[in-house]
Amino acid sequence: MKAFIVDMFYSRIQGRDAITAAGRLESGETFGLVDYRIEAVLYVRKSDEFEVRRHLPNSYFVLTPSNQSTMDGEAVISLRAPNLFELRNINKLLLELGVRTYEGDLDFGTRYRIANGIKLTVDIEGEALPSKHVDKLFINPTLTPAEGDFPLKVLSLDIETDHAASKILGFSFVSWTLGGKSLEEVHIHGESRRDDPAYLTAHKSEKDLLNAFQMRLLAIDPDIVTGWNVIDFDLFVLEKLATKYNLPFTLGRTKETSRYKKGQFFGKSRLIMQGRQVLDALTLARHTLFNFDDLRLGTVAKALLGRGKTLLVEEWQDAAAVILEAFESDRPAFAEYVLEDARLVKDILDIQKLIELTTARSQLTSLPLERAWGSIAAFEALYIAELNKRNIVAPTLGVDLKFEGSGTGGLVLNPKVGLHSHVLIFDFKSLYPSVMRTFNIDPLSYVHGHLLKSKNKLDELILAPGAIAFDREPGILPKLLDEFTARREEAKKQGDSLGSYTYKIIMNSFYGVLATDACRFADMKLSDAITGFGQFLLVEMQTYFENLGLRVLYGDTDSLFVQVDDLQGSTGEEAWTYGQNLCSKANQYLAERIKTDYRLESKMELEFEKYFRYCFLPPDRQGDSGRAKNYAGLNISGGKEKLVITGLEAVRSDWTPFARSLQRELLDRLFHEATPESMVSYIRTRLKDMFRGACDEELIYRKRIRRPLDSYIKTTPPHIKAARLLPRPVRVVRYLMTDNGPEPIGFVKSKIQYDHYLEKQIRPIVENLAPYAGFEAEDALDRTSGLKFSGTLS
Repeated sequence: MKAFIVDMFYSRIQGRDAITAAGRLESGETFGLVDYRIEAVLYVRKSDEFEVRRHLPNSYFVLTPSNQSTMDGEAVISLRAPNLFELRNINKLLLELGVRTYEGDLDFGTRYRIANGIKLTVDIEGEALPSKHVDKLFINPTLTPAEGDFPLKVLSLDIETDHAASKILGFSFVSWTLGGKSLEEVHIHGESRRDDPAYLTAHKSEKDLLNAFQMRLLAIDPDIVTGWNVIDFDLFVLEKLATKYNLPFTLGRTKETSRYKKGQFFGKSRLIMQGRQVLDALTLARHTLFNFDDLRLGTVAKALLGRGKTLLVEEWQDAAAVILEAFESDRPAFAEYVLEDARLVKDILDIQKLIELTTARSQLTSLPLERAWGSIAAFEALYIAELNKRNIVAPTLGVDLKFEGSGTGGLVLNPKVGLHSHVLIFDFKSLYPSVMRTFNIDPLSYVHGHLLKSKNKLDELILAPGAIAFDREPGILPKLLDEFTARREEAKKQGDSLGSYTYKIIMNSFYGVLATDACRFADMKLSDAITGFGQFLLVEMQTYFENLGLRVLYGDTDSLFVQVDDLQGSTGEEAWTYGQNLCSKANQYLAERIKTDYRLESKMELEFEKYFRYCFLPPDRQGDSGRAKNYAGLNISGGKEKLVITGLEAVRSDWTPFARSLQRELLDRLFHEATPESMVSYIRTRLKDMFRGACDEELIYRKRIRRPLDSYIKTTPPHIKAARLLPRPVRVVRYLMTDNGPEPIGFVKSKIQYDHYLEKQIRPIVENLAPYAGFEAEDALDRTSGLKFSGTLS
């Protein structure tokens, strides 16, 4: 029968090592498995056998021959320990003695999945036994890879507490099966009332309320538990309160107590609930394509759902006091508040398909759901599995690692400042993954290439810029990328946007993984080779276009802006036809060049992405050169036009809404050939509106606080000064500049300093555009040209 493994972990059962797992069967039933057929094993080089025997007593281990080898081709022998605890001690000791170990740090779950060739969806065969915690229990079953969709059950929860989080007022549950309807319930501390809604249950004591939490969670029996900051707040607080009342905190599918493990970094804490997975919705929201002003639930919900929390509380206000007041004096409002928080989490996850995306990523990489978004873990899981298929063992982290190289970045061609017409934007499709596929850039082929280079076998090598050598024998990483590319294209054809996106983000993560020493396969020379080829390809295409008599205005890493004077007078449709034909010829040229110079089949694909009828490349503040990653254009496609802005003030959250809208309007007028007089008139009108107080809401700065306020000693930026005037710390401060400096919203006592906005927000934008729009900036900004400015709130 088919099964989805929700959780897999190491257990010690009656003195024996075991792999334990739990999950959901295709029928909807829950299952568990226990497999005792595992070994505590690592590998050492055959040449180190004497050192191992010399330093370790024989009773600790068993050394046996192996048909496997290291990445550089040396034979290894296996070292088997009596249990995982002893294996970890042996691994640590050997590393301290300078003996290189291999796969000595792999967790049992990863080792088990690789050994069985499985991911998370499996066919499970064996006798099913009854169990207290799951519907069916399998001992030493046979597992084989499978595919399928499973009715995973999700539970979104929210708790509300007093100010000190020492007392729980109530909690809410919203549970649902993926693709199905949801069930809602609220439980509070207090007496039952006749007018309580059907979803509300009251409990006379806090202890009863905590008992109800555990009983209801176990009854619902979710595969995934989620909530907003659910690990570091809700479940952390519940664990403390359970301890306070001497209550069990057994929330999983085993008899083991659930436990909180604090992480070193934000979003890295865990709540171990064996047999289930706890996924923090706040952390998952970071993987959407949206940039939020902050990551508070209300902010994210407003942006994605168009609705927020039912009790409006400014960040600087005492939220706990507002909630406590509702609890004590407005029970229906409190119940609706706590329930809506759990609903918002469900709806955010649903609209962004974050549970489905996490599940798809886990299935692709074989990682558990809670680790699905770890790029390094995903890369290593995939790569080690492929190494083992070639009878090669992976180094323990830090072994054989030579993190050398310059860390070269992408190439940026200096922008040709100005207003340009008829600009074609070309972009390499998945540049770095395509480079790896084309030029066989791969950790194993790099190791082999280094060995071949030392033997002067240059004909068997692919030489990257910087003389970095790779074997021509197809590597593991290009093979994986070829498979993922094909699957992504198939997903696109089938209209499976979720599948397509899953493959895209996995593929794009590989370059970054190879550039960090937290990965056992990383080497800066690998990343240097990738970026080196990227630079070569960008220059190659620049030269190709310029040899055709075209003008390359700008280039950055994987894209080129090419001006085509021949398109003067052309329609948008004609420009697109020209761009597509030009792109096809460029790809043909590049494929021939790679085949001639490198004897390789090109996997590179240049795409014609946009046609800008007008494109503005702004100067820097000094006016000396262009600004990389800053441009605006009027994109024409399918008979429609769209203003595209990248990097400029109009799309930067640290500029005021007034400045952003001003620049956007000016660019739109510039691209539609507005007269200089009309642009000057527009600017003056907007200034008049500002100085008479009609635009005060648009003058609010909104900036994040990234460090503790008391850490700002030498310099104190305006937003920090404003934040220090608030009664409570905030993560995002909203403030106005006044005659007495920055003052936070809600505490503005002074007159707004409009001259500040004129000089710091408006002047830079107008001066940047004026030379290309045909007017003098001072004409537009002159306060004596028939306009009367008060400079104060009217």
